[in-house]
Amino acid sequence: MAQSRPVARLDDGTTGRSLTFPRARAVILARSPDEVPDALAAAEAAARSGAW
Repeated sequence: MAQSRPVARLDDGTTGRSLTFPRARAVILARSPDEVPDALAAAEAAARSGAW
């Protein structure tokens, strides 16, 4: 069976809108609370480089 690429979906519960990112270039993952600051820093760096 072929593996599919990850898809990110962000739901905004206040507006009912959602964003879907079907072709992720990378996955930023925090598996524990201790990893969240580094994951957020990586996401912010990616956004600054135009990945958003």
